[in-house]
Amino acid sequence: MATPDPARDSEPLLVDLYDTEGVLRAMRDTLRTTHAVFFHQRDRTLALTTVHPVTTGTDGVPEIGPGRPLSYEDEQSILALLGSRADEEVIDILPDRVLHRDPSTLMWWLPAAVRPMHLRTLTEGLCTVQAHWPALVMMVRERTLYVAAVLGAERPSADTALYHAPLGNIYADTSVCTGSARLPEGPEPRHLAGWEAVITDTAFTHTNHEGTFLAAEGGGKRRKGCAFINADAAFWMKRDGMGILPAEQFNPLGVSLGQWLPRVRARDLKGGGRREL
Repeated sequence: MATPDPARDSEPLLVDLYDTEGVLRAMRDTLRTTHAVFFHQRDRTLALTTVHPVTTGTDGVPEIGPGRPLSYEDEQSILALLGSRADEEVIDILPDRVLHRDPSTLMWWLPAAVRPMHLRTLTEGLCTVQAHWPALVMMVRERTLYVAAVLGAERPSADTALYHAPLGNIYADTSVCTGSARLPEGPEPRHLAGWEAVITDTAFTHTNHEGTFLAAEGGGKRRKGCAFINADAAFWMKRDGMGILPAEQFNPLGVSLGQWLPRVRARDLKGGGRREL
């Protein structure tokens, strides 16, 4: 038997040799680009989506072919392809309080309850009162938190009317000024408590708009010249230990729960801003 030559054995082989496991691993790790999707915009609005085949040229460089408009069948194929990556992942069992979920958005309901409310004023400093919090609907979209109020104790539906949340740090468009709050990683059901804490554990200092809710004589209907009350720290300090706010004092947003997310999306496409929905 010939003696192995260490120097020769260390030279790279002209042809890679694989055992069975090596062949399977190489097949699993091989990536192949098959399609490209182009998004075409007009005035910051998505106008057209086209899908293009991708082939590999003789030099090994991918080449993008001519495209065609994306069809419904194409969309389903893309969704199935993206979903195949999670075939072996643990699925989320959605809690009853979750109202809507998609890849970029999570919407849920926080029932009314008596819980601590932290307030900070120039004269009193930081104090805590026992407040009767209204039922809230909360939404996280692209790491922005939105909060609105609903009436009643039942789980809201698509037709449920939304109201301005009578709380501080919330803009007229329902988005929340999170300041230095530590935000959860993303819109996942396991992060509900973390997102809720951004509101329930914060120290309210001011309101971000003047229509937090209506004066008692407002009758729950928006009209020109109606009186508004700011739900600031001083207001909630006076309500320490009192019952829930009367329904007629809640200021309507003018949208239902089912219209909320589409309105936010439409506003974002038009350039955002803090104007009302």
